[in-house]
Amino acid sequence: MLNNDQQRIRGELCCDQRLLRVISKELSSLKSSAEDHVSIVNGMTIINDFSRQEIWSLKQMMENRMATSFDGTFLWKITCAEEKIGMYYCRSLLVIPLHHYKRMGFLYENK
Repeated sequence: MLNNDQQRIRGELCCDQRLLRVISKELSSLKSSAEDHVSIVNGMTIINDFSRQEIWSLKQMMENRMATSFDGTFLWKITCAEEKIGMYYCRSLLVIPLHHYKRMGFLYENK
């Protein structure tokens, strides 16, 4: 009876050892696969960041080109226009009214 128990235990031990080897191989394979996935995700993150920078750069270029006039009329953005006109008025006591600028083909935006 003791002999039968020993044989049964040896058989279970042998089976458990084979199962442990298979699980170890599978675990190693899963670890390698996970490392590959992490590398891919890191690479995609870098590509995504680069793409966002490129898109932003292209957007800036398009906005700059859209601000350029191609019909012969020039448009300047003059910040604090009244303040600057007032400053020049005080200096020279001569100001060209804004409607003269428009007749000469210049437009201005006060922003």
